[in-house]
Amino acid sequence: VIRVIGHLDSVFCLDVDYTSQLLITGADDSIIKLWKIPDMVLMETILVHQNVISDIQISPDNRWIATSSHDFTIVILDLWNNCESIKKIVLESEIHAVRFSNNGDYLAAALEQGMIKIYNVNDNFSEFYTVIPPSKKACAWICFSPGDNFLAFTCEPCDICVFSMKSLTVLRLAGHQK
Repeated sequence: VIRVIGHLDSVFCLDVDYTSQLLITGADDSIIKLWKIPDMVLMETILVHQNVISDIQISPDNRWIATSSHDFTIVILDLWNNCESIKKIVLESEIHAVRFSNNGDYLAAALEQGMIKIYNVNDNFSEFYTVIPPSKKACAWICFSPGDNFLAFTCEPCDICVFSMKSLTVLRLAGHQK
């Protein structure tokens, strides 16, 4: 075990690339850091957000890094081009989570505002669809199914929903209660 000190505040999100050579961390200090694994050598410090980093994910093809923040933005970094910031998506609320689909065609974001935004990666991250859950409350966790046919997500107070990427419909699962 190697302990590395690199952020000025709590780290609540991280991801590892598919080659297992790169670790990306995001923290409450608004800083993103890239580390070489297994040496844990700091390769890059990236300042693209103005508030807490809420999530980080690397695309399945190792091309893109999506970062989200409580500054209401998602930033797309090009891993193949020295982590250049290629797109900044400004939203109307805090973003709790970002996830690429397994095939890398879509990026989904869970918003405090009570919606899921889905972007088309192959069309310069243009907006594909906005999912409004039945509760219209804050959305927190998102996950694409292995075949990318469905997007599961949670909403306050205890809703679990499944969105069909084909029929563009939302189903609410019963059974979870406070």
